[in-house]
Amino acid sequence: MSSLKRTFWGIPLLLASLVCAAAAPALGQVVDVKSFGAVGDGMADDTAAFQAALNAPASSVYVPKGTYRITATLVLTRCALTVRGDNRLASIIRSAIGDPNETAFLFRVGPFPITTTCDSLHIADLGFELGHANVRALWIHEARNISIDRVRVVALDSAQGASNRTIGIQFFTTVYSTGVRINDSQFLGLFLGVDFQGQVTGSSIKGSTFFGPGPRVVQPYPSQAIFMSPDCAGNSVISNVIEGWDIGVESFGTANLVGFNHFERQGKYHVLLHQAADQSALVANAFYGEAEVVYEGPGSGEYL
Repeated sequence: MSSLKRTFWGIPLLLASLVCAAAAPALGQVVDVKSFGAVGDGMADDTAAFQAALNAPASSVYVPKGTYRITATLVLTRCALTVRGDNRLASIIRSAIGDPNETAFLFRVGPFPITTTCDSLHIADLGFELGHANVRALWIHEARNISIDRVRVVALDSAQGASNRTIGIQFFTTVYSTGVRINDSQFLGLFLGVDFQGQVTGSSIKGSTFFGPGPRVVQPYPSQAIFMSPDCAGNSVISNVIEGWDIGVESFGTANLVGFNHFERQGKYHVLLHQAADQSALVANAFYGEAEVVYEGPGSGEYL
């Protein structure tokens, strides 16, 4: 009889432990933002639910079909994570962040301590909609092995005009970022599509579409599809369609490859490689329209 009592007393304890385990996902599991209260109707504020999902100890965050209204920066302070939707036209994260006169971030990865680098982050099959003129869709600090696949970043009509300073993806590094891969993505109507700031090396932008806001040549802030700062080296811009910007690709960095791209209807430059862009190469690109192609390098690069 005593053993039977012990058996029955043990059942509630076992059930309680199972419930607790389900409430806290283990690393390696997938969490759904809707499980944390996200609605995805384009009206409700889904910021807290998204942040809770990103904070959960899981290896993957799933964003089902829907339009998720975000009113404050989503912050990711860990990596080894996948954030994935159903597809970029169905799983949409829409910025409704505050003051249009202040710079804001929709999704911020970092900053991390100076000795720490974000390693192994994968973002895929998501749409990002920017609703005012000073929002960055993705801001990533000190990263390596970052894959961004099949995303769509668009500046909505409310972000357009002469004050448009929207940025699709901005990498900012004071140490180094390497192994960044942006594939099969779309950047539409932005002020700046992809911005490599600092020591971004060994990275690629491939098979993507960059449709700008239309040439306007607003100095000193022309619109640009892709920008690479002086410390960027060994990167490749390959097989993209780049159309409707003041400047298609601008690079100050060394040993970067710009090849097999389609350039059309830029306002000033299809490609602008500055004098510091030593050992860079332009290979088999197609240029349409009257914009210039300028390579100011000292002669050690290639122009094919």
